[in-house]
Amino acid sequence: MIHITKNSNITKILIENGASQKDSDKLLDLLKTEKKLEISFISTYIVSPIIVKELNYYNDKLELNTNNKTLWNYLKKFSINIKFNRIYHPHCEKNTEIKAIGIGGSAGALTKIIEIIKELPYADISVFIVIHILPNEKNNLATILQQYTKYIVKEATNGEKIKTNHIYIASPDLHMTISDDYIYQSSKERVNFSRPSIDVLFKSISDYYKESLITILTCGYLSDGTKSLKELQENGSISIIQDPKECEADEIPLNAIATGNQNYIYNLDHINEYIKLKLNAIFNIEDRVSALLETINSVYGYDFRHYDLKSIIRRIELLKVELGITNFIELEHSIICDNQIFKLLLKKLSINVSDFFRDPLIFKQLRDEVVPVLKTYPHIKVWCSACSGGEEPYSVAILLDEMGLLDRSIIYATDFNNEILEQAKNGLFPKNNFNNYKKNYTQSGGKENFDNYFEIYNNYVEVNSRIKEKLHFFQHNLATDGVFNEFHLIFCRNVLIYFDKDLQNKVIKLMDNSLERKCFLVLGESETVSFKDGFVKINENKSYKIYKKLGE
Repeated sequence: MIHITKNSNITKILIENGASQKDSDKLLDLLKTEKKLEISFISTYIVSPIIVKELNYYNDKLELNTNNKTLWNYLKKFSINIKFNRIYHPHCEKNTEIKAIGIGGSAGALTKIIEIIKELPYADISVFIVIHILPNEKNNLATILQQYTKYIVKEATNGEKIKTNHIYIASPDLHMTISDDYIYQSSKERVNFSRPSIDVLFKSISDYYKESLITILTCGYLSDGTKSLKELQENGSISIIQDPKECEADEIPLNAIATGNQNYIYNLDHINEYIKLKLNAIFNIEDRVSALLETINSVYGYDFRHYDLKSIIRRIELLKVELGITNFIELEHSIICDNQIFKLLLKKLSINVSDFFRDPLIFKQLRDEVVPVLKTYPHIKVWCSACSGGEEPYSVAILLDEMGLLDRSIIYATDFNNEILEQAKNGLFPKNNFNNYKKNYTQSGGKENFDNYFEIYNNYVEVNSRIKEKLHFFQHNLATDGVFNEFHLIFCRNVLIYFDKDLQNKVIKLMDNSLERKCFLVLGESETVSFKDGFVKINENKSYKIYKKLGE
């Protein structure tokens, strides 16, 4: 969708979620006719080749910006000046030290509060608890909780000074508030039919601790605790509502969620994990990342659960640094709740390192030992899996064209990252790498004029249409998707090294089922298959990993 505003000095264009053909035509007209343009790409990760060319041509009169790092990286390759506006997310701004936790609940809340206190890391914080009990009923909560924690647990007394490493529990039939580092209790009128009232406590401690406070609203009837949520939000305090599915008495959490003023709706386990991470408690990063991968699979349908975990953790750490986040659970929440943040992670997990005729001696071996076999087939089908930016499948097409086989060939290029696939379809590449492309081509045994396979411009080159039309790009995930054709040649280079053993075996089986008998599989330098997998290396005297599928 495209939005246009004009004033006397500049025309401003907002392109949101990509542009239709009609929108693209309108943009092209404006690029040609307007003297100065400010263009903002919002949630747009790719533009068509013609727009890339025009942006490059008219770059001097343009002010470009985007909130999508993928588009920013892509256009910068072609020397297009574009500003990246970091995606705003409220939980990515800063990591405030937590000084206090407030917990409130009513019917059914006792067991939940016990579980929270059992898991609470020992830290220099103060904890305040309100739980509804009858006025004349003895409050045994302090005695019960003391069994599960190193904190000093006590029923609050009026006028006492607040200390860290303490848990304070409101007395029956008395409101609890704080002021100037002291606790006060009063018998003022009931709030929400309750005394003590969760709302009274939450408003008081939020006014005092501001951004350094976490509040947790758990199970109970009616709505006490829900009216204070707006004030908590205004003060920057963090408010967590327990998932009502975990509460038999679910009116309090349901009424709280209906306000829309909470930060999180978490189950009990996630509440405890969140507190540990906010308090910088030690936790097992591998367990936490494994849980995150499970959630990503459930929410987005991308399955990284069998990728090498250490490699995944490294890339997550890179994303944390890029976003300026110091706390893992804040990053985790951003990934799950913000599709743009997830796309940044997806880009990190997609290993988009490629080049035309990369490892040229592999392509020379293909010329010498594989192409003569391919010539015996009336139709040739090639699959370049994990094709990244498209350099590999375009290289294969150029090789087959030079050997006189392209007209009877079809090349499928796949990747799990749809954004990088869209870039690959464009067939545009930076000109500053072109001499390296030509060097690789020559070392691979290429004899033609490499320039003839491209349209060459000032800052970029474009694969010519005759090569493009033989390639079919589409999304395919090696971890989850199955066989879609029978091929004579498959490339699966430098992918298996990022998988664990179970997923490696699954992908090797997929390659086996996708190849015709006595046809060829190309792996990366550090990857291998064996006779027991149904493959044999075509030339044991050479280091490059080209295998033939065994016949029956």
